[in-house]
Amino acid sequence: EKRLRQQSEDPRTPQTHQPESGISPSPRPCPPEDLEEGEVEEVGEIFTPPSDVLVVEGQAAESFSIDSAQRLTGQIMVWNGQIDAMHKQIDST
Repeated sequence: EKRLRQQSEDPRTPQTHQPESGISPSPRPCPPEDLEEGEVEEVGEIFTPPSDVLVVEGQAAESFSIDSAQRLTGQIMVWNGQIDAMHKQIDST
């Protein structure tokens, strides 16, 4: 997770809006003084628990090649042609 320091919004300004649930948000840390405007500071890592990961087995990971990109582009062009034909058929009725 990264935080971008912006001059228009001072994170040290207290928040006036409190959530209706009554739970107050955790206080935001003050940015370091040596961080320039527009610089990004690492504030933590994003962690995904193993229970939230979907593992799909039985599919071989195929590298994306020029050949597979050309086949995919060809399929998309065929589908677009079919969609255009359906639009024309709908418009003519």
